[in-house]
This record gives sequence, C-alpha cells and structure tokens, in this order.
Amino acid sequence: MGAGADPVQERRAGRRRGPDQGLRVPPSRPAGADHVLPAVRRLSGGARHRVRGRVRRRHTRAHGLRPGRGRGPFLARAQHLGVPGGRVLRDGRAGRAQGPGRSADAAGVPMKVLFCYRYGVIGGVSTQLLNRYTHFSAEFEVGVLYESDHGMVAHFPPGVARVAATDDAREAAIREAEPDVLVVIDSPSFLSAWQRAGSPGSLILEVHTTTANLSYLGDLAVRPDHIVTVSEYMRGKLGALGLSPISVVPNCLDERWYAETVPPALGSSPVAWIGKLDGHKRWRAAADLLDRIAAARPGVTPLLVGGYTAPASEVSALTTKLATSPALGSARWLPRVDYDMMPALYSAIGTNGGLTVSTTTDESFGMSVAEALVRGCPVIAPAVGALPEILPEEALYPPGAYAEAADKALRALSDAGFRAALLSTAQLVRERTHTEYALAAFRNVLQRSAKSAKVA
Repeated sequence: MGAGADPVQERRAGRRRGPDQGLRVPPSRPAGADHVLPAVRRLSGGARHRVRGRVRRRHTRAHGLRPGRGRGPFLARAQHLGVPGGRVLRDGRAGRAQGPGRSADAAGVPMKVLFCYRYGVIGGVSTQLLNRYTHFSAEFEVGVLYESDHGMVAHFPPGVARVAATDDAREAAIREAEPDVLVVIDSPSFLSAWQRAGSPGSLILEVHTTTANLSYLGDLAVRPDHIVTVSEYMRGKLGALGLSPISVVPNCLDERWYAETVPPALGSSPVAWIGKLDGHKRWRAAADLLDRIAAARPGVTPLLVGGYTAPASEVSALTTKLATSPALGSARWLPRVDYDMMPALYSAIGTNGGLTVSTTTDESFGMSVAEALVRGCPVIAPAVGALPEILPEEALYPPGAYAEAADKALRALSDAGFRAALLSTAQLVRERTHTEYALAAFRNVLQRSAKSAKVA
C-alpha cells in the first residue's frame, strides 16, 4: 500500500489492495474467477511480490451443488461405500428411512458432531474442516474446537468454531457441547479432556499426519470407536500399529475448485513447486530441481509458492539460492497466496504449458497434487505415501531421483501426449475429492460407530 493510503477508505471504496500497488482484488467476485489474473500475469514479469488475503467463507451452494442431491458417479461411489441412495439415517421408527435433510432422532434433534484440532491455521486440516462444513452442516449440527486460533475461527459462521486453550477449557467445552460424536484429529490433548468430561458420545480418531506425531497412537489410554484416515496408504500404516476398525474419508475440495476461469496468456511456461519451506517438503531439493529444469529450458518461469510462516533462516537460504543461481534469475517466489486464488493459479500454469513438481518425503493424501490435477495442471512427483493412489505411473519418479524428475518435467513441457498421460487420473481425483463423496464416506463411519439413536 502506498504511502499515505488509508486502508479504511480503500475498503469503503469496495476494494482491497495487495502489498503490490497494482493488485486490487474486488471482494465480491466468486472464488476462482478472473480476479486472480492480474496476480497470475505477474508470473511472466515484474517484481517478486506477495499475494495476501483471506480464505472466504463458503456457506452457500455455488454452481448448483447442493448436499444430498449428488447423482451420477458420486451416488454410485456412495453406494459402493454401503450408503443406499446416499442416506443412512432414519426417523426413529423401524424400517422408515428419513428423507433428505438433517440427520435427527425421532424428536427431530440433529446429530451433534464436534471436530477437535490443535491449530486454527488457514490451510491443511482446518481448510478441510471448512470445505466439509457447507455439506456436513446440512445433515449434522457441526462444531469445531481448536486449542489455538491463528485466523481460522472467523471463517466459520458465528458460534461454529471456538477456542479452548487449556485442559480445563477443553473439558468444559466438550461437556457443554454434549456431542453425539467427537472427532479428534491428530490432537491427543482432547482425548483426556473427553474422558474427564464423562466420555460423551462416540469417539472417532481422524489421522492425517505421517510424521513423528503418530507416536501418540501407540500410547492411547482410551480405545476409540473408529479410526478415520484419508487414504489407503494411511489405512495400511495405521493397521500396522494394530488399530481398528479403520475407514477412509478422503480430503475434499469445495465449489471454488469447480468454477470456470479464463486463464491469461503468460508468455512463458511456469514450472511451480508448492509447499512449506521445511524438511518434509524438501524445498532445497525443489530449488535445485527448478534450477536444473530452467538451465535446460531457458524461457520457463520457475515459481515457488509457500513459506509465509517459515523461519528467517529458511527465508534467507531461499532468497540466497534465488539470487545466486543464474538459471533462477527469472524465478518468482510467492510466500503466500490467497486460497481463493489457487484454483485460477493452477489453471493458468496448466493452460500455459507449465506444470507443478513435488519433492515431498511423504504424503498422507497429497492435497496440492490433487488440487493441481482437478484444475488440469500436470504434476511430476515422487512415488511416496499416497501419491501413487492419485497419480499415474508416468507422473512418478523414485524418491531422490531428481535427474529423472527433471527429464519428466522437460518432456511435459514439450510433449502433448505425455501431458495428457500425466492428467489421465484427473477425473477420478475430481470425483474422489468432491465434498459429497467425503460426506457419504463419513455417513458410513457414523453408521458403523455412532452410539446415538439418531443413527440407524
């Protein structure tokens, strides 16, 4: 924002500014629409800059998608999950299926589902909770409880998400909520609070992490009624720890990911890496990989997205790498991109002949990979974790084989047939990440584990 600019007056004028003077984003435009394009166009030239913003709340049924009305492949997959007609709940009288609407007991009281997670941070698990909310809240009374909030609570409707920063506060919040189902996501502090609160309802553990945080599962003082995770890879990993029963509820994408955009012509093909500046995502290997690709194919635009919360030491290392490598002279680093802008960013990369590359050590699901595929952007990634479940063989390289990764990326920049092969699983991923698919899978878990009379 320029010197002397008044942010209040900017908002009253119906616009908000990014740190770059030229980026003005009208707040009322739909997610994924062409308001992202000025920022995307900057990938082909201009100064490095940040695109900052907020994840907008999505509580309306955009683009004609409504809970309980999914048909075609989503209904078929729901039936494969054992969900006849996509409905599992009853009105309390034997043999009468409850019609569309909220899952409720005979008195019409909706089932209460309370999701508990450590960090109210935009992205990751919290974004999944927000993506689920629109569809899940049409059938359940949904609540979200965080240990700490870093900007996420405000993205839910008032009263839906709250913070319980201490053990006593968590116990009190669970007592007050009286949930029919408590879902604890990689946050063991809520388990003891649930016990002290009298163990109300069913307990479901949801596991997303693949890191050392899994260690708490070996020391559980309480047996959950069900385990939920996000991929078959994770089901196997958790089964090896002796945990059961386990169901898969895949990560989902909300309606913004299905919005149409008209990507701009950038004048070059971006090769992008998206992730945190940490060892798990191997950003240093990513920078070297982008360096290798750019050296072999002058004219591409290396792009790194992420790192807004990285320690200063990591930021310094990255900027030094960008400044000292001749092949990365045209590189762009976007420390933070508004989640609303990501669908259009992926579309712009793919439409302009670019692709994304991954150097991750492990993935429980691979959300950034799925996002790219849904938007028609090819991906080259290591054959680790759950990535082989969503990527074709052509897209995978052995972990650490960065020369092979570079060769695949270079081929994708020029071979249309190979690009088509890289996107051959995109439709499957679109179906699997649709919110109604996740809702059907979650209903199935409730049918198997809930103690409430609100479940048949």
